[in-house]
Amino acid sequence: VFNATVLEVPSGQLRLSATGDIAVTGKTSILAAGSKSKMPMQDDVYSYGPAGSIALESDTGAIRLAAGSTLDVSASDEGNAGSVSLSAAKGSVTLAGTLKGSAPSGQGGSFALDGEALAFVDQAPDGTPTLDGTGWLNGLSSTLDAGGFNDRIDIRSRLGNLALTEGKTLTGRDVTVAAEGADITITGTVNADTADGSGRIELYAGKNLTLGDKGKLTAMGTGEGSDGGSILLSSRDGSDNDKTFNGGYALTVAGGSTIDVSSHDADGTGGTVSFRAYQDATLNDVNMAAVQGTINGAKTVTVEAVKAESFTGDTLLVKANAAGDITAGKVSLDDYTAEADTFMTGKAADIMTRLNAGKAGSVTGLKAGIEIATAAGKTLTVGESTATGALTLAARPGGSAAVLTLKSGGDLKIVQSLTDAPTSVSTLYRDTMQETTALNLVAGSDGPRTCALAGVYP
Repeated sequence: VFNATVLEVPSGQLRLSATGDIAVTGKTSILAAGSKSKMPMQDDVYSYGPAGSIALESDTGAIRLAAGSTLDVSASDEGNAGSVSLSAAKGSVTLAGTLKGSAPSGQGGSFALDGEALAFVDQAPDGTPTLDGTGWLNGLSSTLDAGGFNDRIDIRSRLGNLALTEGKTLTGRDVTVAAEGADITITGTVNADTADGSGRIELYAGKNLTLGDKGKLTAMGTGEGSDGGSILLSSRDGSDNDKTFNGGYALTVAGGSTIDVSSHDADGTGGTVSFRAYQDATLNDVNMAAVQGTINGAKTVTVEAVKAESFTGDTLLVKANAAGDITAGKVSLDDYTAEADTFMTGKAADIMTRLNAGKAGSVTGLKAGIEIATAAGKTLTVGESTATGALTLAARPGGSAAVLTLKSGGDLKIVQSLTDAPTSVSTLYRDTMQETTALNLVAGSDGPRTCALAGVYP
């Protein structure tokens, strides 16, 4: 517990860890702001240090920042702001204090939050703290904006739903929002526009992910000649591939919503929009509704339809099992690739027609997703030390590049080289090159945030 205390480390790093609760009471300030020092024997000449970092971490308890408390990682007259990280993986995070992360002439601050339950406490007109009951992101977005945090924004709710409502804007160069086992609803704006086209938005829902009416996701390039950024929406609903949709889909881009990854001008290239959802119980459909909203400026808009396999023990992935080989814990990449090819050749056209029924041409491509995972603490080994050559994907399912996700709950061991089906060097020209299979490699995964990366970050 910190009460009426000042902890100051100019341009430094401050990390507070506890097994139980961390409470920062009113009138307490934790400061890691940028520094300004006068140069010796030089009038009006100063050196500037960038702001540092503040990290509060509770293993099993809660983090509470009371009204009147301050966390400050703002920059000095020059330089970049720093970062604030709040982590309570098995407890709640309650924020009623002030966050400072502005930069007068540099990049604003970064903010990361990881909590089992999230509660933003705002101030009523009479000064009384009141709990924000509209999805928590509303109050947080206002606090981050007021504090100047606009670089990397990373929010993880391990239990509760998250929502950003109309009239509210969450801003950052790189914005990640994850709700594990819960819903995300956006009817406000997530803004990742950047002058250099590096903007990125990634939303990961354990259940339903809805971009609703008037909801807007924007990662446009705003500088001369800049490209558009990237946007990814991912839902893990039905990740056991045992769900019947019956017209009710988990991933929704509703009418009146907008996704924009436009380049600034003709000298730039449009950005990318990606969706990730799981196949149904019959492996005939994907858990995403037809696009009803507007998608602007995208070079590609792709949907990854994932077929997942999860194993409770240590698992070995090989290219192909020898005839009669039924070794426990040994699985064949060729078998998964063949299943993906059957899905793409048999169902891709119908699914594309359905996805584009609301707004023709919204989705430009469908990809087969292959996800192989092991339980917590269990090793996933790729390839065999006795095998020669690389472990190569046998085909492009349905003629399209696939997405292969290898997600281990323990160690991930790569024993053989893992490659896409290569094009012969003698025939590799600009007009013969094709998109390669995407490889997502995750070790020590602990939830939906570890299942995406363009599908597997969370």
